[in-house]
Parts: sequence; structure tokens; C-alpha cells
Amino acid sequence: MKVSKEFKVGILVVLGILLLYVGVNFLKGNSIFGKNREYYAVFNNANGLKASNDVQINGVKVGMVSFVHLHPDDPQEILVKYTITDDEVLIPVGSTVELISSDLLGTKALVLHLNMDFVATTEYIKIGDTLKSAVQKDIQTQINEQFLPLKNKTEELIGSVESINQLENLIRAFPVIG
Repeated sequence: MKVSKEFKVGILVVLGILLLYVGVNFLKGNSIFGKNREYYAVFNNANGLKASNDVQINGVKVGMVSFVHLHPDDPQEILVKYTITDDEVLIPVGSTVELISSDLLGTKALVLHLNMDFVATTEYIKIGDTLKSAVQKDIQTQINEQFLPLKNKTEELIGSVESINQLENLIRAFPVIG
């Protein structure tokens, strides 16, 4: 039985399209054969978070952000969908997710803070649930908080130096007769 050239070309095209699909999904970080576990978080401000940013537990990557969009019910909030690709990670009830800057350049990541209370470890978050969320203060806010007391003390010191200068000028204006 002879196989025609058209059939061979057709098989090659189908295999090429399949390989392209698998390759694109692999590069995007999507699970090709298994099902990723998807969860949600709602933030007031996404501060540069974007799809493909890491999801971490104690600095170890366990997943990635799938998409970041405005919440459909409340456009003042940001809805973030993220996937956990590590099959061994189970998220106990009461866990939270926090948006952080993972480096000095401002790259964002989500950090899962697992609830390790012994009572809560028997129940786990279901796939598709929304975790409580928080946003870590950015580096500029942290620096401002550290330097605010120093700034206030410096302003007090400058004010006292100015009052001493004014007192010296008064003393010079009225010489003491003695």
C-alpha cells in the first residue's frame, strides 16, 4: 500500500500544529497534561503584578500568576488568578496570600502564608476559592516610615538653633551696661 505525498504532508502539518500548541503552553508555564489548581485573590492595588509572576512559599516557587484584571463586580478592586503547579502543596483553611516586591528592582510576586495551626490543617482550601489577601508596603513607604522620626527630630533641632540665633541677636541689640 502506497501512502500519498499529500497524506504525509498533512500528517506533518498536524504534528507541527500540535508541537506548536504544546510548546507555547509550556513556555507560558501552563500544565500540558495535568490540571493546575487555580485560586483567586482580590487586591485594592496590583502595583505592577502581571501574569507569569511567581507564587512562592518561603521563597520557593510553587506556582505562577495566570491573570490580573479588574474585578467584574467592583472595578475598584483587582482580581488575580494564580495556579499552584506543585502537587504536594495543600493550602490549609485560614491561609493568606500577600503581594510583595521580590527584589530591589520591583519585581512582584505572591507569597502564600500557610495557616499552620494544628486545628486548621485537616481542612484545605478548595480549588477555585479566594484567599484573604494583603499588600506589602513598597520600599519607598518603608523608608519614609524609618526616616520620619529622624526628620521630625532634625526639624526640632533646626527650630531650636534658630531660636538661639534670635536670642543672640536680641542680646547684641541691647548691650549690657556694667
